[in-house]
Amino acid sequence: MISAPWFLDVLRTSGRERTVPYGQSLEFYAHELFDLDAGAIEEFLMMGRKKLAAMTATESPHKI
Repeated sequence: MISAPWFLDVLRTSGRERTVPYGQSLEFYAHELFDLDAGAIEEFLMMGRKKLAAMTATESPHKI
């Protein structure tokens, strides 16, 4: 199991990943892992990761 604090720390301290055809980025996993975590979504916004925050907030439309 992935540790949420570790995952957020990696996103906070790393740069943007390059787009790789057919590859899944760390942000892909983050938007699924944190889809019900409002605090993490706010943190994504503070990190400047607006696209990640939007993807995460809308991952579970029935929870919006």
